[in-house]
Amino acid sequence: MKIEKVSQDDLANLCEYNTRIYPEKTIASKRYLEFWLAKPDAKMDDYLILKDEKGRVHGQILSSPMSYYLKGKLNHTVWLFDLIVDKELRKSAWGVDMLLQCMELHPASCSTGSGPAALPLHLKLGNKMLGEIRKYVGIVNPFYLITSFHRGAVAIEKYPQEIVIGKTRYRRIIKEKLPSFNTYFNEGLFEIGRDKSFLEWRFFSGLHQYVFYLAENRNSYFVVRSILLKGFRVLELVDYRCQATEAEFEKILKAVHQVAKKTCLPIVVCGSTMATFDSVLERHHYRSMGRPRPVIGFVKCKDRKKDIDDRDFCFVTLADSDGETNWV
Repeated sequence: MKIEKVSQDDLANLCEYNTRIYPEKTIASKRYLEFWLAKPDAKMDDYLILKDEKGRVHGQILSSPMSYYLKGKLNHTVWLFDLIVDKELRKSAWGVDMLLQCMELHPASCSTGSGPAALPLHLKLGNKMLGEIRKYVGIVNPFYLITSFHRGAVAIEKYPQEIVIGKTRYRRIIKEKLPSFNTYFNEGLFEIGRDKSFLEWRFFSGLHQYVFYLAENRNSYFVVRSILLKGFRVLELVDYRCQATEAEFEKILKAVHQVAKKTCLPIVVCGSTMATFDSVLERHHYRSMGRPRPVIGFVKCKDRKKDIDDRDFCFVTLADSDGETNWV
């Protein structure tokens, strides 16, 4: 067994491995990997695999270029995801060896979704807890529950062209009209970057049909799509950016509810890493479902422990998680 960077010759075996270890995924492994490799600045040799002498893959760590703002400074690093090693090899500590080699390759990485067994190891190796993504689910139009059962995906043309909430107008925009957010929305937070190249790749690459709504004053936006949840077609709030206040997030949530109403969808699903957003969601009778997904990273934030504990530090959405891409 040896740990190596992925080359073009490994790609077919890597696709086969992903098909084998994730049989429940609805997106074909080849399409899934091609999506991540299409991200600007993505490189195949940033991936690590564990393979035998015949070239068969028995473990992997994938990564994706990302940037984040902290204290007003832009930092470039990678998200790590899909870390897995064959069960029979775990007692031999191949997973630890892969992590250590990955730390050499990507010394400032971040990740989300570590399981209860893996999280203590990540923290022991120097990762810091930055926050947790809670998945919130809210019933907003119960009358549509019956008609949404096993309903197909909502066509793009069914989404409203604009939504008005108070004095804020959100307009649906196409790829060519995307802005480039080349600075932070909230200076004091750990906030993942949203430049134009990221937005084009993440929401307009054809993996799914996302709908992008931009505020008329261009100081906030949100992205939605329809997904199946327990057999029901629902609306997912995939991504959003705004000032991290209750008032600003509530405008986005109310706009999302209007989109759900106009597309006849009964439920909204979204992610939150901020207590401010939690409060708005819970006021609208949303419930946190499932295990919160930890957000960790090699980030210098010892002076922010109270903010991290209070969920007042980390601005991450479902769009930053690889898991969202696998929903249909």
